[in-house]
Amino acid sequence: MRVERIEWIDSLKFIGMFYIYLGHLGNSAGKLYPFVFSFHVALFFFVSGFFAGHGNEKSIAEFAWARFRQIMIPYYIYSLIAILVYLLSESATPDFGMVFDLLRKMLLGVRNDTPYAPALWFLPCIFVTSVFFRIVHAFTANRLKVGLVFALAYLSSFLLPETPPVYKPLLWLNIDSAMYYGIFYCLGWLLFGRIRKFDLRLAYGNPQGVAIFAGTAAITFIVFLKGMNYPFQLLGVDWPAGVRLTLTLPFVLAIFVFHFFIANLVCGIGMVSVLGRETLLLCGLETVTRSLIVTCITLLGLSLNLYNAFSAVVFTGATLVVSYRFMVPLKSRIAARYRQGRAFGSAEISAQP
Repeated sequence: MRVERIEWIDSLKFIGMFYIYLGHLGNSAGKLYPFVFSFHVALFFFVSGFFAGHGNEKSIAEFAWARFRQIMIPYYIYSLIAILVYLLSESATPDFGMVFDLLRKMLLGVRNDTPYAPALWFLPCIFVTSVFFRIVHAFTANRLKVGLVFALAYLSSFLLPETPPVYKPLLWLNIDSAMYYGIFYCLGWLLFGRIRKFDLRLAYGNPQGVAIFAGTAAITFIVFLKGMNYPFQLLGVDWPAGVRLTLTLPFVLAIFVFHFFIANLVCGIGMVSVLGRETLLLCGLETVTRSLIVTCITLLGLSLNLYNAFSAVVFTGATLVVSYRFMVPLKSRIAARYRQGRAFGSAEISAQP
């Protein structure tokens, strides 16, 4: 089944990747680091859930294999590229033990344990989440029951030995992270029908939309200034992380809605649309692109110093421009050559007696 392309969702995915790139700068992003960390990954699972129902006409095995080819094969390719760049960047000569350890980390795919490419953990995690959704949907198509299963998986993630997995992931292919983030994937699937009916115009002719935008903008601004735990600080309570994360879900959803309007404002911008369609590439080559930029700056005899949130935003924007100008065209040329080679090989085979 062909998935319909919705332009403002591509813009939303671009915004999400901007935050992912920014968040991976860590404390160098200043106040923006804890802000984006509070919702940016959840936003991507939410958006991925918009189209969770596509492919349900396939058997579970067919669906899993299709998703493996779509997600996991690129994951392994990008991981190998990132590992090669990582090894070449090491000052000491790597030995076989180090190489095998990196390959082991690639196969396990545990978040926070892939130093060569921190962003790549998302791919196996979304693979596990989508296959799990397909399995659940095979047993019941009832939306309430599907939602209940994902809610139970979310709550169960807080019972794991190292909790919550959003802070301390441990399991192979990020199964524990999938248990946690799967609720956002399911919510995206459940709410997409209503979201598509949203009037996202910020105009006098849409007073309801303007009111929703103003309310969600206020929540987003407060979270930026005070953090997601601000309500608990006001109340003077110190509840467990699982309780706090669950109670702040409405605030996370409000931040999502705020960015729906922002995405609608910027949709139609060439770079935004293109990179929004190339999130797999951006995820796969984030570390490589960043290493390339830093190396070029160093070769010019300059130094890079990210000392506040503004400098982090500028550097993130520059990284995405490089991706747009160089990485996307390079990927398109390689893909065209690959398709041309396959077509040539098929023609040779069909021409044989």
